[in-house]
Amino acid sequence: MVYGTLRTGQPAHHVVQGRFNLNVLSRAGLLELWVTDHPYPSYPVWPWAVPGKTGLTGEMLFFPQETYTAEVRRMDDWEGYTPGGDPNKMNYIRQKERTAHDKNAWVYVATPWRESYAKNYGTKVISGDITRF
Repeated sequence: MVYGTLRTGQPAHHVVQGRFNLNVLSRAGLLELWVTDHPYPSYPVWPWAVPGKTGLTGEMLFFPQETYTAEVRRMDDWEGYTPGGDPNKMNYIRQKERTAHDKNAWVYVATPWRESYAKNYGTKVISGDITRF
């Protein structure tokens, strides 16, 4: 589930555009959205999913079965996530979260040090929706 810059209409949507069969807007109830300033001027903010109870809105992307593994690997590369890697050296970890559609979805969740950074220097998006921030 993409919730930030990869969402439709957001600055990095080009990374996934045209690669999925279906996208469905949903919510992950046990996450919340925080944003911090982004170091690149072409991105307005840097979004962070962190554990919480206000909920996070995102798009579940459904990739074709024949390209699913490659697409997940592509997104891992984009997000700087290495399966089994050291969370102290990454911004995100990929984990399954239950959505409002009663489906499990992969979500890139802030590593503990990035969660702390977001909460100390960022802003909580009460709606949980980057498009309503």
